[in-house]
Amino acid sequence: MKALRFSLFGFPVAIQPSFWILAALLSWAMAGSSGSGMAIFGRVLVLLAILLVSLLAHELGHAFAARAFGEAPRIELHAMGGKTVWSPTHEPSRTERVIVTGAGPAAGFALAAVAWVLGLAAGVAEEPGVLAGVLGLLFILNVFWSTFNLLPVLPFDGGHIMAALLGPQRQRLALMISVGVGVAAAVACFFSKMQFAGIILLWAAFTSLGSLRLGQRLEPPREVLEETLGHAREALEQGKYPEAHAVARAVLEASTAPELKLKAVELAAWSALLGDEAALARQVLERAPADQPLDPYLRAAVSEALGEDDDAARALAHARRTGDQRLEVAALYVKVLLKLGDVERAARVTTDIFEETPTEDARKVGEAALGGGAPLAAAALYDRLFERTEAHADALQAVRGFARAGQLDAALRAVTAGVAAGLDPATLRADASLQALVADARFEQAATPT
Repeated sequence: MKALRFSLFGFPVAIQPSFWILAALLSWAMAGSSGSGMAIFGRVLVLLAILLVSLLAHELGHAFAARAFGEAPRIELHAMGGKTVWSPTHEPSRTERVIVTGAGPAAGFALAAVAWVLGLAAGVAEEPGVLAGVLGLLFILNVFWSTFNLLPVLPFDGGHIMAALLGPQRQRLALMISVGVGVAAAVACFFSKMQFAGIILLWAAFTSLGSLRLGQRLEPPREVLEETLGHAREALEQGKYPEAHAVARAVLEASTAPELKLKAVELAAWSALLGDEAALARQVLERAPADQPLDPYLRAAVSEALGEDDDAARALAHARRTGDQRLEVAALYVKVLLKLGDVERAARVTTDIFEETPTEDARKVGEAALGGGAPLAAAALYDRLFERTEAHADALQAVRGFARAGQLDAALRAVTAGVAAGLDPATLRADASLQALVADARFEQAATPT
């Protein structure tokens, strides 16, 4: 069976098959056995509707509160009740956590108040009947469930409010309180013959005890963290760098899984770096898990932005030696090499990635190499440029590079190609740096158009 999906007040809602099964069983147990089969069936349907409305009202309380803080939540009902989830656009404050969490029980109390007022208005106290029974059940169920849900026991709303008030550094204390209150409340429920409530409380208490024994932090489900990282990535791609950073940092704080922490670190660092916060990006990188491979391109980009060009060059050179063929790695390597004055290597790397390099960028590297004492590397790059552009200016630079490097045969071939493309031989003859080439017996033949 597939989940029933619809929209309610603009919130996506999904009701899983497991909810219907458990809700039907609870309704059947509460309906009693008196009366005809049709009467029992009718009571089951009414109870099922009350459970559905009450649970939806509770989750809508969370959803409306989250929307008020700029989030876009969705609601899901399942066998264990319901949940309202969203991909946070920012790291919520302690106050926001308390308000959003407390809004669920508040909505339940509000629904109970509506049932009470409707009952008074309809005069159900004087004329008991079906309406009185429905409104009475709606009132009792919502008062009981909202009160029950406010117990400081994880994972109930009261437990999350307690954990938010205590703060992330006191999660162990929150777990200890959850265990103590959960066991005490379960015992009270069993003595009051509320076995189902007692079982739920024992389950919650032992879940907290298990986390306490394992020293685990309270952590959202992995799928929620991954979806949140997806939101951070989307914000990064849209240029919303502060938002992307805040969301990624929230996942970094919440997750214990090394691979998720690495993804969060990289997203937070990139958003800081692209937002001109290189120092902040460095701080984030220091929190990367030691057993996870950090992207060398990111590490080098942060180093380059901080003026640590030697470190950036070493990281990028190592990445290329170990097989990293990404264009962005090579492009950053060229930039760093030019800053360091290693124009020959910059020209050679640019030649390696020539097909993906814009013409003007390649010309800038070639010019730097030609003027920086790397004529042969510059000539090889300008030769490739001439093949692409057929511009005689590129041919002239190739001739100059080959000639200065003493590669006269290559220089003469470049002369022939350049003249065919419109290069004026007089320009070559007038160039003082080409005197040795012009004096070569083969020059006139090479410079004569065919």
